Amino acid sequence: MPPLRRPATYAKVRQCLSELSEHITLCSELKPVAIAAWLQSRPDRSPATQRSLLRVARMVCNYAVAYEYVNVSPFAVRRRWVEPDGPMRRKHHSIEDIRSVLISLKDQASRSWSGHRLYAMASLFAYTGLRKNEGLYLRVSDIDIGRGVLSIVPTSERPLKTAGSAASLPMPTRLSGVIGEWIPACRSEWLFPGIRRLGPWSGGAPGFRALDQLKAAGAACGVEGFTFLSLRHSLATHGASFAWSASDIQHVLRHTSINTQRYYVHADDDRLRSVLEAVDYGAV
Repeated sequence: MPPLRRPATYAKVRQCLSELSEHITLCSELKPVAIAAWLQSRPDRSPATQRSLLRVARMVCNYAVAYEYVNVSPFAVRRRWVEPDGPMRRKHHSIEDIRSVLISLKDQASRSWSGHRLYAMASLFAYTGLRKNEGLYLRVSDIDIGRGVLSIVPTSERPLKTAGSAASLPMPTRLSGVIGEWIPACRSEWLFPGIRRLGPWSGGAPGFRALDQLKAAGAACGVEGFTFLSLRHSLATHGASFAWSASDIQHVLRHTSINTQRYYVHADDDRLRSVLEAVDYGAV
């Protein structure tokens, strides 16, 4: 059936069902051994991709239980199906790391149009924590520099993740200054246009995509895994350092539930160090 929400979710469900059908023919065969066989048949996939598809599979199984196609979901047996290979990669960056990347990009911004674009884009995601397509599909008309506000609205090119994702977000003064300098230079209706200025910077050859350029900028400063998502995680993690409440983080990132914060807020070594410095037993 056509998707009721995101086309990407629709595609994931189709992929999940198609791959599972290689291992089962009846709903009654939807058991842990079938799920395990499915995972083992794709040994080259990364743990992150496997987990993503497993979340879809769990949703499908919950649906099957709700409509009595199966008695028990195979996911009720085990909480985690995929173990990462080696230690988990950090999902956020320190404030110092983000600062070093932005300073490096600011230096490059004066040298070329593409360098200016990358600096403006990285600044936007660092200061707002927008989701990838929310930022890349912004139009210049979505920005009100005078009021210091950006508007996120659903469009045919950019369906939003949830109904609550649509919002008008205030931009900090520092970001307004960066974007205000970039808008006259972008020469397009899109805030971050492709090299030909005809559409948003949503594609490109390998190495020239927005995500590739962002990762390369981080790697050049010794900051690995510098991505749109890592900047979103970083903003949530450092919210306490900026005197944000949990509710503030929820409103800025536009999470449907405040419980989602537990996936985005991580222990930060620098902040924990400053917290522990306050411990004093008067014995040393």
